[in-house]
Amino acid sequence: MNVYANGPDKSFSIIDIIYSYRKTKILGVGTNLFIGDATFRGDAAFFNTSDVNDEDKFLERKSSYLPTIYDSLHYSYPLKEEVNYFQTTLQFEIELPFDIQFTGQFFTYDTLDYKSDSLPLDEDISIPNLEITVDELNPENIFTPGYGSSIDFGMKSRQPTGSTVRPDTEGQAFEETMNKAVRYQGTAFRSIQAILGDVIKGFMLQQTTMQADRSFRRCLIGGTFDRFHSGHQLLIQTALRQADFIEVHVVNDEMAQAKGDWVQSLDDRMETLLDWLSDTAHLRYEIHVLNDPHGPAPTHRTADSIVATIETIPRCHQINERRYENGLPPLSILEAPHLNDELGGILSSSRIRLGLIDQEGHPWIPPTFEGKVLHMPTVLDDEFKTPMGELFEGPEDAPEVALSAMLEALPENHGSIVAVGDVTVKGLMDMGFLPDIAFVDGQTKREALDVSLLVRQEEYALHRKVVNPPGQLTPELLEVVRWSLEQEASVLIEVDGEEDLAPMFVLATAPLGTIIVYGQPRQGVVMRVLDMDAKHRARNLLVHFEAEE
Repeated sequence: MNVYANGPDKSFSIIDIIYSYRKTKILGVGTNLFIGDATFRGDAAFFNTSDVNDEDKFLERKSSYLPTIYDSLHYSYPLKEEVNYFQTTLQFEIELPFDIQFTGQFFTYDTLDYKSDSLPLDEDISIPNLEITVDELNPENIFTPGYGSSIDFGMKSRQPTGSTVRPDTEGQAFEETMNKAVRYQGTAFRSIQAILGDVIKGFMLQQTTMQADRSFRRCLIGGTFDRFHSGHQLLIQTALRQADFIEVHVVNDEMAQAKGDWVQSLDDRMETLLDWLSDTAHLRYEIHVLNDPHGPAPTHRTADSIVATIETIPRCHQINERRYENGLPPLSILEAPHLNDELGGILSSSRIRLGLIDQEGHPWIPPTFEGKVLHMPTVLDDEFKTPMGELFEGPEDAPEVALSAMLEALPENHGSIVAVGDVTVKGLMDMGFLPDIAFVDGQTKREALDVSLLVRQEEYALHRKVVNPPGQLTPELLEVVRWSLEQEASVLIEVDGEEDLAPMFVLATAPLGTIIVYGQPRQGVVMRVLDMDAKHRARNLLVHFEAEE
């Protein structure tokens, strides 16, 4: 069991269970006795079983849930079991009329000694739907030494003659085997081991059924696959569950750019998709570039299916109409469901580009922070002294030097420009450049500015005031930030308190491609083009803020 958190903050932790294995040594004897139609069997054995897993392997594993957020391993509890126990079995078999075989068995075991590492148990722990106490969760109490009915499972007294009856499906055969393997022996206590056996059995049967249900040879998939997200994964997995082989066609740069700004390049989209397919689909896929809306589907002779969402089903019907004209059978349309993000919308690349959610549908500001005053802890002081973008150096008494270099470096394709700080905003305005959104507080280095150095408010179309004390982020500031990003006219936000932390809310809420500009004391000006890395860093910093209850 590993405990992960976001950086040093243990208040946002998760538990990750790792299932391992034990190595078992057996020393035993057995005997068979045949008397007429009856068979007597018996065995007795000494078992030594121990956890031989390398503890470093436990520590090297990343979190299985959101590894980009839960990126720090704080605790690891490998069980490291070592047990000696004795087991004996007596079995009676006899063939009865009408091809009935009766089998009876006596089975017992005894744990001789048990050793393991401890688990971090607490009397206040409550596990819903698990009717055992914390004391029973002691590893020694959970351990079930018996391997089950060793004789009955391993051999039969008399092999039938003639034809062998086999289960009709792989699923039936697997279920028979698993029923024997997880059959409970010994005490009436239902152990965690038995529960886990049932879970594994259900999962494996599901996998077997999924394979058996594949009814198509080759399925076609088309899409942009920008900011490859969980919805894309579900689309492809829908095809993989029902087809032996898939063809993925990724739209070219020309068609992708028609979807809006800040769509990734074809090379970036292809690289991410290939990485995921190589881990998930193994040798069951091909990937191609799509140069027109329909691609090869209207003339494809080996494909028999196509996957779509509810929005793209009409296009699939158009493809089938063209296939009919070409003398080809229609493609079966496999509908993939949508995934909803945590804000209630459909998980999509467009909502990711708008800066609302990440690729798994999580908002960039933790929902628990909504409506609360956030206090910056002192441990983040050094983090905020590090520029969160490209630094353009220049003297403090001549901000135009750094600002001129910043303006020259502006990317050709960018979104709104957000400037933070009186000196930065006024410097840009004096150079004839009006930021789309400006944050000022009438101070520099926490001292009031001379009237001549104040920003000319009349040049802005919209003007808002908000209270935000130093070292804090208030719900009012967040509301104003979100409002300003929706406006088509220039916005000046006058902060009563301090605007230094405003970029945190801008980074977390603004669309990709937004430009954030702010002054770096005694160094110059910082420009950050808002991308996914910047949003991740902003969230990783925000989760360390202390929320006022």
